[in-house]
Amino acid sequence: MTQPSGKNLRFERVTKSFGSVNVLCDTDIEINAGEFVTLLGPSGSGKSTLLNIAAGYLDPTSGSVFIGDRDVTNIPARHRQIGMVFQNYALFPHMTVEQNVAYGPTVQKVNKAGIKRRVAEALATVQMQEFASRPIQALSGGQRQRVALARAIAVEPDVILMDEPLGALDRQLRKDVQLEIRRLHEKHGRTTIYVTHDQEEALVMSDRIAVMRDGEIVQVGTPKDLYSKPDSAFIASFLGESNL
Repeated sequence: MTQPSGKNLRFERVTKSFGSVNVLCDTDIEINAGEFVTLLGPSGSGKSTLLNIAAGYLDPTSGSVFIGDRDVTNIPARHRQIGMVFQNYALFPHMTVEQNVAYGPTVQKVNKAGIKRRVAEALATVQMQEFASRPIQALSGGQRQRVALARAIAVEPDVILMDEPLGALDRQLRKDVQLEIRRLHEKHGRTTIYVTHDQEEALVMSDRIAVMRDGEIVQVGTPKDLYSKPDSAFIASFLGESNL
């Protein structure tokens, strides 16, 4: 991997409640600079909620979030230096590929030369430079996801957050893009949190995996550690019946 270019991300006793429903309970975890950590768990386990708190789209009920040495708990999403990749791509359909990727740096008030450089570098990174002038509607699902990745990279973020980004792709294309995301991570070295409920995806892509259940992180470890030394029957069964 290249020298890490991201910053560490830390959650301290983060909780989230919606009315009387507790979605996250006293969550503590630190993602090291340049690390690829997957939040893995069944639907409703709290993983997307934790990601959205990291992004600034949700406020925690209590607890703190740090990016590097900065407490960002009460800082708006646009000032957190994060890149976000969604399952539905969230691209602007009326814009070209190039215009979509340029959107973030434009909002950041980067000068024209800087925007041009960032867009060119981001599209080259995801091997989409030949598609710069194409409209979004003319792209396949896999190509749209690459543009979404390029847009996240173009803001030169401290942390990249991915919320089930491959959920809309068919199985073979998912495998191809999994390898592409991992290759990109090894190239740019940015701190990455990846959310999925797909065990195989987590095992293939991650430096570490945080398994979540009912709003709590129940085990954190490398894919090898979690697979060979699960802390509970739940983790063993969730990662594969052969473990049981």
